[in-house]
Amino acid sequence: MSTLGTLASRKARANSPRLRHTCSPTGLPAGRRDVETEQDIKGELAVMTQAKTATTPYGWTVKTFRSDVPPAKRQLALALQGLCRHLTPPRPEKARRSWPTQAAAARHVHVGESSLSRFLSGRSVPALETLEFLYKTASADAGGDDQVGMTLAELTELHAQTRAEHCGRCLSLQANADAAEAKAISLGRQLQRAEGRHAEAEENADKLGTLRREVTALRTKASELEASLARLRAIRAGLEARLAARTTAAPLPVPHRKGDRQRSARNEAAARNVAQQAAELTPGGRHEAALPVLRHTAETLSTAELATLLCLLRQQRNDEFADTLIHMYGRDQSHHDVVHAAVALHEHGAHEDAAALLRVRAALE
Repeated sequence: MSTLGTLASRKARANSPRLRHTCSPTGLPAGRRDVETEQDIKGELAVMTQAKTATTPYGWTVKTFRSDVPPAKRQLALALQGLCRHLTPPRPEKARRSWPTQAAAARHVHVGESSLSRFLSGRSVPALETLEFLYKTASADAGGDDQVGMTLAELTELHAQTRAEHCGRCLSLQANADAAEAKAISLGRQLQRAEGRHAEAEENADKLGTLRREVTALRTKASELEASLARLRAIRAGLEARLAARTTAAPLPVPHRKGDRQRSARNEAAARNVAQQAAELTPGGRHEAALPVLRHTAETLSTAELATLLCLLRQQRNDEFADTLIHMYGRDQSHHDVVHAAVALHEHGAHEDAAALLRVRAALE
């Protein structure tokens, strides 16, 4: 398509009710655009792409918008593109082209080249002071405000719309952030409660372990006590069996008939049996239980058997039992038996016991 055809096409589009703009002397768009449909956007992008050839003046002003550029920022960028096409910075004497480059235009409006490129592509919004300076510079280069196709108030309104759009996104992001923070707080509380329950469970587990160990120790002690009780029962049964066997095997002596007192092996065995019973009763503190045995012994034993029993008791160190037997015999028996018992003790070498027996009897008379 020729240059004249392109200009004619742009003028026809300028008169369309859906797209309004002002053209520069070169025929390129110089003002505000309102792109309403996706088809219009694609058509405009095609025109821009065609204009960015090396032989097209101000081709650097035509930028491709990313899909995430909001509508208000897109409208402001299009307006800035139109203003930049009116910039006529000083041209070097040896410049090959009559139109300025993007770098020269950036220096002309006192911004960086990369910043100017972001303004024109909608990726960044210039400060209000920068926007006003760019508008005034373009108006001065074009010969007045009426030559740039829009007023400073309209440009300022576009700038305010981008700010409002940005604030709306900020509010949305802030709402999302608040919701996320509330959820985080709720999760933190749930975590705190869970940690509390976990700590309580661990404490209960420790207490349960302690109780189990105590129960185990008590069971061990109970088993030991049961074993000890069983041993004691066995010992008691053995002792009772031994006592019954001895009682059956060697009963207490019976009184002898007069004239039949002789020192026989049986009488000596009877004395030994009484001495053994005394030895079993006395160490356990059973002196009261021993009194009936002593009384029966004093009544039934002969004088020779009494002397033998006293000697055995002295040999067993059972002095208390022997003294009690002497006292009971000397008190309860006849004078004749006491004298004969003393003689028998003297014959056995128990002189002190013989004297003690006689003193008991003498004290009664």
